[in-house]
Amino acid sequence: MVVPPRRRCRDVVATLAALVFMSTAFAADRTPHVTDPLPSDEVTRANALAAAGHRDEAIALLELRVSTFPNDAAAKQTLLSLRIAATEEEIRRLLGEQAKSKELMIGDPDYESARARADTAVNQRLDIAESFAHNRKYAEAAMVCNA
Repeated sequence: MVVPPRRRCRDVVATLAALVFMSTAFAADRTPHVTDPLPSDEVTRANALAAAGHRDEAIALLELRVSTFPNDAAAKQTLLSLRIAATEEEIRRLLGEQAKSKELMIGDPDYESARARADTAVNQRLDIAESFAHNRKYAEAAMVCNA
């Protein structure tokens, strides 16, 4: 099923908002008086992978770490940060696609084939309607088309 770019963009923005909400919820769960230990090896490796341009691998590594150690705040924050960056990139890609596509249809794409199938009377009326439209007499063109 093909999803229109605007709907996909809206879905991506909603996902980004949910991720931001989740990151603030995780930050609220942390106690301020406890100092965090040094980041785990997985977090360090994930940061290196992300810096090298392998964000998907870094996300997979951190998802495994968070599922194994759900209290690892550094892993959660790094995972959310990488997911937000991926979602932002997806939004930018969708907006770029949307800007490139004109999404404006001047007429029915099957207009010529429909006109070829039409009988002579319809073709004559279409010629008259096109003539009115060409001369910017849109009301008359609409009346001829409706007839």
